[in-house]
Amino acid sequence: MNSKLTCALILFILMIMSFAMADEINVIPHEISSVSAVKTVRSGVDKRNNTLRTKQAKVVAHRGSAHWEENTLIAFQNFASTGADAVELDARSCLDGTQVIFHDSNITANGIRYKVSALTLDQLRMLKPSVCTLDEALEAIAQSGKDIFLELKETADGVKCVNSVQSRGLLSRTVFSRFMKLH
Repeated sequence: MNSKLTCALILFILMIMSFAMADEINVIPHEISSVSAVKTVRSGVDKRNNTLRTKQAKVVAHRGSAHWEENTLIAFQNFASTGADAVELDARSCLDGTQVIFHDSNITANGIRYKVSALTLDQLRMLKPSVCTLDEALEAIAQSGKDIFLELKETADGVKCVNSVQSRGLLSRTVFSRFMKLH
């Protein structure tokens, strides 16, 4: 047997063994065209009775949905209609302390770049009228009954964000995340 065939056979055997021993195997579609196509299936072998088990993974509408402008009220009002199980959104503070839904730390308008944290909500909305607050987004999402993945950006006020979520009874459905640089 030549060495390429031997390596391929060993890799194939190792792959089969890993599938047999795995708790869960993820099958992900090659091409993703819509949220409903993303519904991946997790499957694996139940070691107790050697049967195949499957369950659906959660589909998260990133920044609301690809069908509407990201991180906007209309995206949060409609994401559930795409079949998503949850929604992800990004919160940050603007100058007046309002928690706004905005992914980037800067906004460019008329060729000028502004820091979101250096603008009030009114100023931000003059540059981009579709900007919504965390409170507005949570009100829209609450009605969906879906889970929430809330990323707290570097300027977000964590206490205000948790209070907004908690005041709407959404704490049990919310996962908070924050990326911090370690020095």
